[in-house]
Amino acid sequence: MRKIKFFGLTLGIITIVVMGLGGCTSSIPPLEIYHDTTKKTGSEVIRTPQLNEVKTVEIGENIYQKINLYIHDTHTVTLLEPAILSSFGSVIINGSKFKDGSDSALLRKWYKDNWNTACYITGYACVVDIGNTGSFTHIGNGSTGALLELNKPSKYKIIPTPPTYNEDSFKYQVLYQGRIGNKIKISFREFKDDMARLAFTQDIEYELDKNGETIVGFKGLRIKVIKATNINITYSVIQDYN
Repeated sequence: MRKIKFFGLTLGIITIVVMGLGGCTSSIPPLEIYHDTTKKTGSEVIRTPQLNEVKTVEIGENIYQKINLYIHDTHTVTLLEPAILSSFGSVIINGSKFKDGSDSALLRKWYKDNWNTACYITGYACVVDIGNTGSFTHIGNGSTGALLELNKPSKYKIIPTPPTYNEDSFKYQVLYQGRIGNKIKISFREFKDDMARLAFTQDIEYELDKNGETIVGFKGLRIKVIKATNINITYSVIQDYN
């Protein structure tokens, strides 16, 4: 039996395919990545340490850090059969390989038709399941919307991916700066895009009670100081920022 050779995204044939699908000029918006709206998405707040957790850190280390993480739930597509264009007789996508030899590609949707789509050259060459039958039936130009029918339907499998988390542009940090006499110094910092915001960086001194304990506050944040020295601080965060 003759073995079908993997196409490997040869530039010449890709050019022919793209031209056959209506040229290279972009005329419609990019294909959207599919997100499952039935699953929980949104944001998650990561606190280090957790509220009311007793913690000890040394001078210069974080007393408290708060980061907002945004959840992005996506799916990947794995091909179960080769996708072949009969007019060229070449394997456009191998049975289990996409762009650069990867095993899967992100599930996308074919514009307003909402057909399942996976691209091996995003914006130009995508396999499309017209009618969402469970098999890709066409190869399409993601920039023009033009479609060419495959030699035969190509079955695929959709696999949910673990949620990914992206940091918010804002991050809050609290640093212990040491003790002098009966006072401790704490730095409060806000970051935007990993850059410290100078107007929102403040170094504040707090006076300890006679027993060496106190509760410090900043913008609604409350930290109970249990013990503070020139080496470390033992504490718990009892209330978050407003």
